[in-house]
Amino acid sequence: MKKIGTTILSLGCLLGMRAQNDFPPSGDAKIQDANLTIETSQWRPSLLTLRDTHYNPDQVYHFQLESDGLKIKQDGEVNYQFKSGGNFIVRNGNTMLGIGSPLYKLHIKDPLGGAAIGLERGGKLWRFDLQTNSDRLFLGHSDNSSMVTFHKDGKMGIGTTSPNAKLEVHDGSIEINSSPFAHFKIIRDNGATASMGITSNTKHAYLSSAGELKFLTDLENADISAKMFLTRSGSLGIGTTAPDAKLTVKGRIHAEEVKVDLNVPAPDYVFREGYDLKSLQEVEDYIKEHGHLPNIPSAKEMGEDGIELGAMDMKLLEKIEELVLYTLEQQAQIEELNQKVIEYDQLKERLEKNEGQLARIQEFINTKTQ
Repeated sequence: MKKIGTTILSLGCLLGMRAQNDFPPSGDAKIQDANLTIETSQWRPSLLTLRDTHYNPDQVYHFQLESDGLKIKQDGEVNYQFKSGGNFIVRNGNTMLGIGSPLYKLHIKDPLGGAAIGLERGGKLWRFDLQTNSDRLFLGHSDNSSMVTFHKDGKMGIGTTSPNAKLEVHDGSIEINSSPFAHFKIIRDNGATASMGITSNTKHAYLSSAGELKFLTDLENADISAKMFLTRSGSLGIGTTAPDAKLTVKGRIHAEEVKVDLNVPAPDYVFREGYDLKSLQEVEDYIKEHGHLPNIPSAKEMGEDGIELGAMDMKLLEKIEELVLYTLEQQAQIEELNQKVIEYDQLKERLEKNEGQLARIQEFINTKTQ
């Protein structure tokens, strides 16, 4: 290529001189203080032929002028073609493939669109394609025409030619493989960060944020209200962004089972000797005065402060155990009354029997006195 380029430059420097020189049939020839002009009035398959016979086979290049430029042929095939107007230009160290002024080391300009660069091996082709209006750059393969798309807006698509985000992967997945841990990190221009990954010493996945963590569900419709909200201190709110406990839910909870660890004692003290069990009359008087059971918050208090499930369950269990004591006491009274009823029935039966005997005695006396 260097030899051919030197020849081309020499031809360009030598064109235009009218002086004539004779060349010997063999040996070296020298042109001094003159230009070389090759001129023909009819088309020739080779205006200039360069032959090097010390190679086997000979290396032969033919320079041919056409109406649209210069062609350099070898063995009848066009190896280099320089179009009129400059489809191949080298200037200031930059190379242009196309029409115009080269701005880069390799500048490819294709006004008609199509494959700008193609790499082929083994019958398989990789291509870099520009869309006709140059909005997109496609990286494709002969088996997959558009594998990766770069949009002028800075968007990148994998498996799609119309990415809607900075990175869109269509009909596929993204795998991050790293050691000791792998994570995906997002950084905003204000310094806020969020990470998702796998910890180094376990197989546990994590989701981390430099601040609070919001869970959204309808961002495409501009709904930025958080459906779940995790504070930096570890409190989780569902339906609220101001959780006042480790878990705050604004709404209903549906569960098959709920387990509560108690921080208050279970009311077994109700069954211990010496427990101050109010009489039913005292309970009745308290209800008339306060409108609710003793040791149970009022409806107003529960509406304002809510209830603590564990503590309330223990208070309700206390009332249930008190009811058991009342029931046992009533059962003892019932059994006592039942016993009295039995004794009454037995006494009644004896009285009825005695009355029968008295009636017969009276009847006997009456018959004797007549």
